[in-house]
Amino acid sequence: MGKIWDLAKRIYPLNRSISGIDNLRTLEIIKDYIGDLNIKKWEVGEKFSGWEIPKGWNCKEAWIKDQEGKKYAEFNLRNIRVTSYSEPINRIVGWEELKYHLHLCGNGLNGAYPYTTSFYNKDWGFNVTKEEYNSLKDKECHVLIDSEFIDDWPMHYGELIIPGESSKEILLSTYICHPSMANNETSGICVTSEIGRRILNSETRNKYTIRMVFHPETIGSIFYIRDQISSLKKNVIFGLVLTCLGDTNRVFSYPLTINKNNILNKCIKSLRFSGYQFESYPAEKRGSDERQYAWPTVGLDVISLSKSKYHEYPEYHTSLDNLDLISEESLITSIDLVEKICTRVSKNRKIAATTIGEPFLMGLNMGSRTGGMSHKKNQNDLGRNLINMLWYCDGENDTFDISEKLGLDFDQLLEMQKIAIENNLAEVITHD
Repeated sequence: MGKIWDLAKRIYPLNRSISGIDNLRTLEIIKDYIGDLNIKKWEVGEKFSGWEIPKGWNCKEAWIKDQEGKKYAEFNLRNIRVTSYSEPINRIVGWEELKYHLHLCGNGLNGAYPYTTSFYNKDWGFNVTKEEYNSLKDKECHVLIDSEFIDDWPMHYGELIIPGESSKEILLSTYICHPSMANNETSGICVTSEIGRRILNSETRNKYTIRMVFHPETIGSIFYIRDQISSLKKNVIFGLVLTCLGDTNRVFSYPLTINKNNILNKCIKSLRFSGYQFESYPAEKRGSDERQYAWPTVGLDVISLSKSKYHEYPEYHTSLDNLDLISEESLITSIDLVEKICTRVSKNRKIAATTIGEPFLMGLNMGSRTGGMSHKKNQNDLGRNLINMLWYCDGENDTFDISEKLGLDFDQLLEMQKIAIENNLAEVITHD
């Protein structure tokens, strides 16, 4: 296994929540992996738009013990056994009370238990299997949750801005608030971190500035937007919320944006001609931080990018979303796609034909040397493709537009654009 899998194994077991000690540990690991990261914070009690930064939460130990001394739902064996942000408890609890604090999977998964939270509601709880629930039924049990709320523990987040040739930005965001979720959280952290590491280690400067953010979901993006809204609205050309990118699904998923002709949607269309498969879904089925970044008063072209979409795969938010569900190979496939999206948007440009009428390709050793014959229906020789490309080079169509019109691979079109420019058949209008 390689470096990215080592990162996954370090990140996965930590007890992240919306704010707590392991959130900071996660950011420190990310910083060590990438080589750089600004770790910032919002103080407890900060308020904005109805939201308030909560106290930090930490859990040391938790379990349910029946009268025979058998333990259930032990936190130290798997931290998602306890409802995140549970209040402390250490007493004997009867079944009539206990049953209201036991959470079961509702999707019929055998041997699985759910992931639950109580961020904004004072409560306590455990996540159990159906079999465990039945074993505890009608029993009086000793319940322990050794948790604490830390008055002065701020909400931490990480930010890395890698300057490019332009001040215009690509936003890459992921969240750090789920404990021991492999696909739903660990994968997004790994993909985003590796992209940052690659860009920092690259000898070639990226065209666009890359803004990377690691923060708790929802409340983190809302407070980040509060602090950065002017810069985000001025500079971000598009953004990706990276999540659920480690499973074996070969099809990538994304929600449609309001602006169907934006640069990101055009880029995704072009990737279909390079063998990638995508499934789009209505914007109202969005579910991660694209909800905040693309909110009407913010208006950024931001989508989430996943393999199996959150809420759509059966292991989502359950104990089965573990390291067995993801693979290093799948993570690398996702990393390569995100890198390709950033690269293609940077290389996208408009060119305009310069000749009066179509060029004489035989003089450039291109095209057919025998005239009068009907072209084969699926013939794709360089000369014919070049002529077809130049037909659309009116200074208005960019590389993505022509890729869609001709059904040709983006990189193939870049090579043809290079040939056209070098032979004075076209000139660059803009790189934007």
